[in-house]
Amino acid sequence: MSRQHGWRQGYRAWCVRRPLVAAALALLALFALAAGCNSSGGGGGAAAAGVTSGELPDCRVFVIDALDGTVRVVDGNSPRQEGVSPALPLPGGAARGVALDPHGDRIWITQPDTDVAAVFDAATMALVATVATGDQPGAIFVDGANGRVYIANESADSVTVRAADPPFAELGGSPIAVGDVPIDLLVIGSALIVANRDSDTISRFDAAPPFVEAAGSPFAAGDAPADLEQDASQSLVFVANRAAGSISVFDVATNVLTTPITGLSEPVQLARHARADLLFVADGASGSLRAYSSIATPVEQSGSPVAIGGTAGGVYANTFLDRVFVTNRATRELRTYSAIAPFPELDPALRPQVGTLPGRSAGVEPVVLRTLLAAGGSAVQGSAAQGSLLYIAHGTAGMRTVDLTNPRASLAAAEVATLLLPDSAIAVEVEGEFAFLSNGANGIQIADISAPAAPVVVQTADGIGTTDEIFLFGQFLLVDVGTAGLVVLDVLSPEFPLFVASVNPGGNAAGFAFSSEHRFAYSASGGTDLFVLDLLNPAQPFLAETISIPVDAEDVATLPGRVAAVAANAGGLRLVRVSPVSGSQLAGQVDLGVAARKVTAIFDLALVTDANGDLHVVNAASAAHPHQIGFLDLAAEPKEIRVFGNDLYLAEGTSGLVIIRFFP
Repeated sequence: MSRQHGWRQGYRAWCVRRPLVAAALALLALFALAAGCNSSGGGGGAAAAGVTSGELPDCRVFVIDALDGTVRVVDGNSPRQEGVSPALPLPGGAARGVALDPHGDRIWITQPDTDVAAVFDAATMALVATVATGDQPGAIFVDGANGRVYIANESADSVTVRAADPPFAELGGSPIAVGDVPIDLLVIGSALIVANRDSDTISRFDAAPPFVEAAGSPFAAGDAPADLEQDASQSLVFVANRAAGSISVFDVATNVLTTPITGLSEPVQLARHARADLLFVADGASGSLRAYSSIATPVEQSGSPVAIGGTAGGVYANTFLDRVFVTNRATRELRTYSAIAPFPELDPALRPQVGTLPGRSAGVEPVVLRTLLAAGGSAVQGSAAQGSLLYIAHGTAGMRTVDLTNPRASLAAAEVATLLLPDSAIAVEVEGEFAFLSNGANGIQIADISAPAAPVVVQTADGIGTTDEIFLFGQFLLVDVGTAGLVVLDVLSPEFPLFVASVNPGGNAAGFAFSSEHRFAYSASGGTDLFVLDLLNPAQPFLAETISIPVDAEDVATLPGRVAAVAANAGGLRLVRVSPVSGSQLAGQVDLGVAARKVTAIFDLALVTDANGDLHVVNAASAAHPHQIGFLDLAAEPKEIRVFGNDLYLAEGTSGLVIIRFFP
């Protein structure tokens, strides 16, 4: 069964709206949108392009860190920084979008874990308020001129509109029903424009109540529109069509869409430099920064494209400083370029490290690094990592501890300890000084690993059924007990585990996974049902929805945006957008031509193994447009897939534990 250890804190940032008074770049997974300190670019609700009054004096650049959903802050005037940039404490879980009030007095941050937007004082960064949104808020836009805040609710397919001043009341006519997965939005003149990622459209509404939709709306855009930017004239909207590799231009006066820019690899982010009137594009997969004249028929500028040495993520153009900030997902850096052709990079020493994990690239070439515990011993069932130590659930051989500090060391030299158990070691989770082991009919064994060379079992939690997959969820250990469903143990004090709850949706779980939003657990039944368990309160889990899918589910994993990735026996990967309130639905699929067996996920990648023992890497950033971007021929079908750092760990039974590098 697949698990997604290590990603429980958050997964990525979607859109961070860019008002005139700040900057935001989503570094670690998808894109970010920015707006400039001391800048006249980027929209964000100013009365007209070029307004600069009320801006933040210190030019802070806000970066959404997909590792843990925090907002990290970089000095845009002099972005020299040692180590990893500091994080802003948030009240309600991971961040998704950031916007600054154009008057410079408030910062808005959407938080999809708790369906709220947090409002901070821009000067002191003190929390002012939290306001309710719709389901899974993402992109946010503050229209300071008219005192309105627009919030895109990705899972509710709606936009919430609130007053920009206390008490931040929701306006009449809100929420506004829009297209499938509203991923970005902006106000241009009297029009509200919304990019609907999974319906490949943009919607237009009156920006003022009662928010009447324009005739003919929604309008067809390219595949997977990901970002919006406005022209200096405030009569044109540029649309980055990520999956189509193109940029469209929407004429607000005529509601006509044209597509003058094609042939891009993956346009994930747009930013306009107001004074030069240039449109900058972060072209993700090609790893380049591009610059175009910001007019109805854009022309690429001399010196463009500029290679950034990795995978481009977010881009932000600062007019006052004549700088362009670009996030590099591959190197985890924020790079700074001149906004004047030929757009040279400024001092490379000014690249601050903003994150610690690799970002997604468009083409992935998995490579086998090494194999541990190969044929001849007991079957390898699973693994967990902490620091340089790898803990292996090795069936009847128990738990084996291996030090991977030296990747070339022999197993004999690298092995630290072996801990025998009453029954087979099936799965393992590690946290601090304790390892939690699924031990089949003997329940859960809890081992003290404070001395790695001498692990010892300190407690057994039995009588809960035959255990299989396990997952740590804060102070709770979630245990898959097959036909008996899910058991929840409180392990705040590991030596004294407490049974707190159980829920049995029915069927025999063929896979078990947990969403990055920390709310839903998905259980593939082995038949054609997918169960959705609500874990908002882990001590009181309940069945929220049963989703009928037209294929036998072999395994399940979770992707950003409350998407369940189902490995299907009928030959491929099925993506289901989970929304117990409004109704879940099949979003997209990739046919592999052979039965899929196991699946796990990292950020917006689904990693799938099939009945032939092959590994498929699927780009699932758009649930409606998944596509394979990597492949590796394996020796055997894995019993478990896990991701640690840059590497993929496949427990392949008697074939051993295979370690694969799939990020550069």
